[in-house]
Amino acid sequence: KEIYNVNYVASKMAQDTTFRVVGRAIRQTIMALTAKGVSSLRLMGLPDAPAHYPDGKRSILDIRNEFSVDYGPIDTEALILYFQAFEKVGLMKILQK
Repeated sequence: KEIYNVNYVASKMAQDTTFRVVGRAIRQTIMALTAKGVSSLRLMGLPDAPAHYPDGKRSILDIRNEFSVDYGPIDTEALILYFQAFEKVGLMKILQK
C-alpha cells in the first residue's frame, strides 16, 4: 500500500485556499519550536505528524492535545482543516460521534 504525506495532500489541494491556513499553522509551530531550540531533525517530520495520530478513537481535540504535548501548540481550526484536506483527497474519513 502506498503511503501519502502532507505534500501529496498539498499538491491535490493547490487550488483550495483554505489549505494555506494549515501551512501557516504548521510553519508557526515549527518557528516556535525552533525558537525553543528544538532540532531541525525533529521538526522535519512535523508536517506529517498529525496524520499519524488518528486511530478511530481519538477526537480531533484529543489529537490536538497529544500533538501539543509531543510537538507544541497548534491551532484547533487549522488541525480540523488539515484532516478535512486528507478527507477531501480520499486518504482519511472524519467520523462524527
